[in-house]
Amino acid sequence: MPLLHKRIITVITQKMINDRLTTRCRFLHQAMQNTLVLVFILLSSACSKLQDNPTLSEIKVEVFFQQAPIRCEQIVSLDEQNWSINQLAFFISELNVSQNGVQQALPLTTNDWQSNDVALLQYTDCAEQASQTEQSGPLISAYHASLQLAQPIDFSEVMQLQFTLGIPFELNHLNPLSQASPLNIPSMFWSWRAGHKFMRLDMLGDEQSWVFHLGSTECYADSAMRAPTMQCGQPNRVTFDLPKQQQGETLVLHLDRLLSGVALNNKTACLMQPDQESCVQIMKNMSDNQVFEWQ
Repeated sequence: MPLLHKRIITVITQKMINDRLTTRCRFLHQAMQNTLVLVFILLSSACSKLQDNPTLSEIKVEVFFQQAPIRCEQIVSLDEQNWSINQLAFFISELNVSQNGVQQALPLTTNDWQSNDVALLQYTDCAEQASQTEQSGPLISAYHASLQLAQPIDFSEVMQLQFTLGIPFELNHLNPLSQASPLNIPSMFWSWRAGHKFMRLDMLGDEQSWVFHLGSTECYADSAMRAPTMQCGQPNRVTFDLPKQQQGETLVLHLDRLLSGVALNNKTACLMQPDQESCVQIMKNMSDNQVFEWQ
């Protein structure tokens, strides 16, 4: 073959190779562009989702009356009488969430208000900036209104919140003098035999007062200074299973729903007497009156 023909064939072959490489480079370049666009879209979507549903490290707990938060020293009208909260405190334990039918425990961080995954919510003096008051154990402020989680959680896919109003039996009857706060607070304790007050609501009226103290009854031991060895006849722990209404940032206690159908006066105070009509009505309200809501 003449030398000229060989050179022509070589040039044509090289051009074909270059054209193929150029086509491949263009394809790879376009593919990389498409991939970068897809990654950008996914990241933008994820960032938007995180902004819409941020992880939470606490659940606020608020007290409502007739669909509005109760403010400090606010007067509420019940049975055409004026009342105010003198003290409101309650224990929450066994906190869980449900996601896609799977239940998951929500551990609580340990502090003066929370230990052994039991939390005390307290609204004494109805003032967030109340001065510290010394009780048996560490200094503890008169106001605490949040469940502080051990780890932040994204509630966007969580649909149900479960908890118990009360303290588990194995923690309820221990010596309060040796327990960590908040299980050592005298105002929330009856006796070793009876255990703790799971909820304490003290109301003041113009000329009278009214109280509701929730706790276990029919607890048997050799004396009031001894713990029972078996479950009490009336544990009176109330379990709630709440659907999420909004973002899951707030747990609301509706005071008016709790007290619905109860005439407040000196004779209707409820200390969990089995024959007290006010106790029966309040326990009924807790079971079917949406006393708590998860918003």
